[in-house]
Amino acid sequence: MHQKSDTITAILFVFVFCISLTQMLPHVSGADVLPKANELIEKSIEAGGGLSAYEKISNKKAVCSIRQKGKLIKITVFQEKPNKHYSISDIDGKFKVEQGSDGHLVWENSPFTGARILQGEDRANKRLDYSFNILASWRKHFKKVQNAGLEEINGKPCYKVIMTPHEGTDRIYYFDKDRALPVKIIKDTMTPMGRRKIEVFPDDYRKISGILCPHTIKQVVADHESTVHIETIEFNIDMPKDRFVPPEGITKRLNENKK
Repeated sequence: MHQKSDTITAILFVFVFCISLTQMLPHVSGADVLPKANELIEKSIEAGGGLSAYEKISNKKAVCSIRQKGKLIKITVFQEKPNKHYSISDIDGKFKVEQGSDGHLVWENSPFTGARILQGEDRANKRLDYSFNILASWRKHFKKVQNAGLEEINGKPCYKVIMTPHEGTDRIYYFDKDRALPVKIIKDTMTPMGRRKIEVFPDDYRKISGILCPHTIKQVVADHESTVHIETIEFNIDMPKDRFVPPEGITKRLNENKK
């Protein structure tokens, strides 16, 4: 049961994103100065569609699917600026897992863990996960970014950028040297089995409403590998007013905690 819970928790980064061995490329010469990390991020934003295109989008709905060990997981994700989130996952028609945030409260409702209100570092990391178009608004979330050099990812040179948030643990983004798009992301998350490192490989970028969006996301957590297939993405939908209101089980747990 813990193993299944561990895997599902990793998958549910709504686009909770295996891994091949990487090796460092030869050290750059003095003449080949590494670009600054903030310049790489801004270049990636431009390659993805540009800041003005991102600013026109206020919410998103995505429908995803995962096939794993003969089971089908269907995930529907809703997001809204700045960090509201709701996702529901149907696991082979037998279990349902909900995760969400109204922008402040961060929660999970699962048959594996029950109704749970996240606190501390776990909450901080999830709030980063739920930040709408996090790279386009990166200055609000990260206090330090550093270009740690070049590494080879899937046969291509990529810049490794370490991003330190105001709250939560570091994230590492690998930007394709030529396309400037993220091709690998590493982050930490807490699961019922303790802290785990997730490696995410976004791919198959397609343009929707002027923005390049990955439609295939391979991810690895511990020794579990899965691939998320994004079937549909919609921007600026007519969002139900109560979409991000926590469910009854969460409000009940919140009231219990206050006693």
